[in-house]
Amino acid sequence: MSAGRLPQLAHSEPPGQNWRQKLEFWCEQLRECARKPSRRRVHGLRAATLRLQAELDETLQHSTTAPAAVRAAQRWHRKARRVRKLLAPVRDADVCLALLATFHDPDARAGRAESPEARDSRRAMKLLSRSLHRKREAARKRMILTLETRQDRIEAAAREVGQRLVGAEPPHVDHSNALEAIVSELTAAAQRLTPDALHAFRKLAKTGRYLAEHCPQTDTRAQEVAVQCRAVQTAVGRWRDWSLLTERASQLISRREGRVLAHELDATSERLLNEALKQCLRSAAALSDEAKYELTRRPVRSVRAVSIRRFA
Repeated sequence: MSAGRLPQLAHSEPPGQNWRQKLEFWCEQLRECARKPSRRRVHGLRAATLRLQAELDETLQHSTTAPAAVRAAQRWHRKARRVRKLLAPVRDADVCLALLATFHDPDARAGRAESPEARDSRRAMKLLSRSLHRKREAARKRMILTLETRQDRIEAAAREVGQRLVGAEPPHVDHSNALEAIVSELTAAAQRLTPDALHAFRKLAKTGRYLAEHCPQTDTRAQEVAVQCRAVQTAVGRWRDWSLLTERASQLISRREGRVLAHELDATSERLLNEALKQCLRSAAALSDEAKYELTRRPVRSVRAVSIRRFA
């Protein structure tokens, strides 16, 4: 989900691991998720995969790696992307179900118990919930079936990378140059940020966060980058999740009871879109130390005009 912090898994990764240990731990997470794809494990594996991809890219750029190791890393990257693609529908259904469960609080529902609009909204929520549960179950079965046929090859690719990088990676990679490059990209992109560009902006901030979190705690600049990138990731992720739920609910628009729910979801998504845009500007201003970003509310087009499928 788009929580400010990634979940602490039951087997959190010990610090100071080499690449062989890191990728073996990733294989363990993959096996656990294939055996029982709970919401926690699906999100944890997805986040761990993104982290490893970012770290691996940065490590390869700062080490004299043999061509065979680079090719092995590219093969694992392709398989890791497929794993994330398998996880995405399960993760998205989990996010939508969690948001739908908290959309109305019980007191508000009780106060509007006699309202026809409230009854329509509740019926639409039940229909949407059943639909999301069916989609989640179908995606879960598809993921398990695919992993059963590909898991050995995926793990073999991961282990090959670990073996190829033995002795090739520097003990401590200096991420400062990469972080400053990301900061420059974020501050430049923030000046012309649109809803369509938010997903790419969030991905860049996520990469910056992962790299910053691997810098020493004494590096105050890296810690500030991590804080601001996390704020961007949280705000844009929250909007993306609500927008995804809005899209899933759009199938009910033809039903009378779906219109009230769709209107409420639309309003929430648009509010979160404005908040996400403002947070991106604030974070860019904080990272650049320049007061050149106007933080006034800017007009945005309806969330329905943004194709959420591009963000999946």
